[in-house]
Order: sequence, then C-alpha cells, then structure tokens
Amino acid sequence: MNTDNLMADTIYQRVKTMPRANVYEVFDFIEFLNFKQTRKVSMPTDNKDLLNFIQKLPKGSRDVVEINQELQILRDEWGAA
Repeated sequence: MNTDNLMADTIYQRVKTMPRANVYEVFDFIEFLNFKQTRKVSMPTDNKDLLNFIQKLPKGSRDVVEINQELQILRDEWGAA
C-alpha cells in the first residue's frame, strides 16, 4: 500500500468512528481545502468593486432545513455533554 492510500485509509478509519456532527465538520474542511486550491480570491483594490467581489464569492449548496438539522445535532450533542 502506498503512502497516499495508507493516509486515506487512516483518515477513513478515524472519521467512521466520529459522531455525525464531527464528520460534517471534516467534510466541510475538505471542501474548504479544495476550494482554496482551485480558486484564489483577492480583495478588491477599491470600495466600488466590493459588491462585485461579494457577488463572486462561492455560494453554499445546502438548504435551510439541512443546516438546521446539523445545528440541532450539535445542540443535542453539546447539551448531553
């Protein structure tokens, strides 16, 4: 098994034992890293370009119901601790 496969398997083994809320955090972090590698976002040089800059930022793909469900999972987990 090469190093990349070993690392992927190690990550998989750790993630599969995590609570669901943590798995979502790991996935979000992976998505962030992918975004960071594929796009370079630069701040506008003057304020008139700010609206254009904001409009070009990536949009989330999850709906309100899904986000609220994940937040409830976190609330339940924190309340039980």
